[in-house]
Amino acid sequence: MSVTLKNPNLHVFGIFDINNTMTFTDSTKGKKSNPFISQLAERFKAVWKENTEEMSYKDFVQKIEFKDQDKYNPQIKEAQEGKINNFLNYLKEIKHPLYEKTLTVYSELEEKYGDKGENDTGIKIFPSFYYFVSLIRKVATCSVVLMTFGNDGKKVGDALSKNGWENISYAKMQPGGGLKFEGEEAILQGAELLNRLKKTTAIVQVSFEHWKENACQASSGKIVPCVADGVFGENEKVVSVFFDDNLDKKIIKASTIKKEDLIEEKSPDLLNVANPKVKNIAFPKDINNKMINWNAPGIIGISVDTIKAALDPNYFIGKARKPLNKRGITILN
Repeated sequence: MSVTLKNPNLHVFGIFDINNTMTFTDSTKGKKSNPFISQLAERFKAVWKENTEEMSYKDFVQKIEFKDQDKYNPQIKEAQEGKINNFLNYLKEIKHPLYEKTLTVYSELEEKYGDKGENDTGIKIFPSFYYFVSLIRKVATCSVVLMTFGNDGKKVGDALSKNGWENISYAKMQPGGGLKFEGEEAILQGAELLNRLKKTTAIVQVSFEHWKENACQASSGKIVPCVADGVFGENEKVVSVFFDDNLDKKIIKASTIKKEDLIEEKSPDLLNVANPKVKNIAFPKDINNKMINWNAPGIIGISVDTIKAALDPNYFIGKARKPLNKRGITILN
């Protein structure tokens, strides 16, 4: 049965990556990196060199021109970003057919999100983020969790405060997914963590170093708290909706997972599970350590097109509407 009126026994967690998902701000990028051009270089595909496949210009730079080099090495990263940052000029110089289209989108992004000098109000959060939360709150209680590898959490919190948001808290993610909130000693996990997240807007710092030291494995990245079957407590329905521009929803056969790999219980209704060992930005973790995949009743994972999220106010709610509807949640306009 679909939910058409606000249901007090339904809670939706809107869990967003910060950088290039809900804002262009990204402290993990070099100072010379232009976020608009970087996104355009990732979006538009072509054959950039003879005897290579069609790919984005960003992939061409990282995978062909800097083949087999560590893109996280500071010197390599700076060199790559310099090439990528020249994408628009490069298209113009070689008179590439993508130039006019790319320039049009760039101009639109610059007009809406570019630095306005002394009149600039700081971080610009995409309108599609606010619209998603406002529509969800028409049918359910809703809290927001924001995650970042960078150092932009406080700035985003300030931007939210200026927009009238209250009860913002800050936390650091611990290995295994527990959260340690600012000014507190306890590390919250499981049901205790979920209950805390229901009452606040949590801005979570995730350790890039920990993720990198563990071969960029999903289980060492952004741990997304959720309940596999979507049932919390006696009669509350909960759904975690996770948005990230780098999410890859890889799955593997449940029979190949070892119990020690974060997952302790085999669930017969889930034939495939999220893979904790592959390279990925995030991993869904059931609060009861049940096996889970990105299509389980209590979790929705959405890979974000940054430019569309920035320019289309309906983007996030549009991406979430169908999977929410499959879980019996109808979003009102």
